[in-house]
Amino acid sequence: MEQPMKWYAAHTVTASHGTWKMAAVAIQDGEVIGLRQIIGEPPNTMWLGGTILLKRADNGKMTAYHVDSDKWLK
Repeated sequence: MEQPMKWYAAHTVTASHGTWKMAAVAIQDGEVIGLRQIIGEPPNTMWLGGTILLKRADNGKMTAYHVDSDKWLK
């Protein structure tokens, strides 16, 4: 069963191709399916703060790791 999409925001989102300040990532079934810069308080978004690191998994899917809590986002 497919999990609903969730948005997570942080001060910094970093990937091999760039860094975004004040950004949010959309996660569904453990995979990053969206990325956006945020202004103000976006609705339905969990604020994590700190840094989210985007990393491509061995299966080719883009995943997100919250550095400050030492947890993979799902």
